[in-house]
Amino acid sequence: MRKLVVLIAFLLAAVLPVQGLANGAGTGSIKGAVYDSTCYGPCRYPPPPPRLYTRENLVVSVRSLPDRELVAKLYPKDGRFRVTVAPGAYRVRAFIRDGGSCWKGEAKDVKVAEDQTTWVGLHVYNTCIV
Repeated sequence: MRKLVVLIAFLLAAVLPVQGLANGAGTGSIKGAVYDSTCYGPCRYPPPPPRLYTRENLVVSVRSLPDRELVAKLYPKDGRFRVTVAPGAYRVRAFIRDGGSCWKGEAKDVKVAEDQTTWVGLHVYNTCIV
C-alpha cells in the first residue's frame, strides 16, 4: 500500500509541471491602446486628452528584437489590444492601413517578463490636417 501511495505521488509530481506549461506558464503579455493625437481644428494648449483610434483600418504589429521577426499582427477595432508572447524584447508599432502618406504611426520597444503584462500606449496622427 505504501508503495502505491508513493507511486501515485510521483506520477502527480511528474504530470503537474507539464500541465502548467500547457496552460501558458513561461509567457507574458503585451497590452495597450492606440490613441488618435490628430489636432482637428485649431490646436489648444494644453491639448485635450487624445481619443482612442476606433476605426477599422488600425494595425498593430509586434516584432521580436533584435531579429525583428513578426510575432503578431493585430487589427483592433476599439483601439485596445493584447497579445501573449514569450519573455523578451519586442517592438510594437501602430499604423493605419491604406492611410497614404498623411497618417503617421508610432513604435515603441518593450521588454516582457515571464508571467507579467507590459503596457504600451501608442499614437497615430494625420499630418495632412492643419
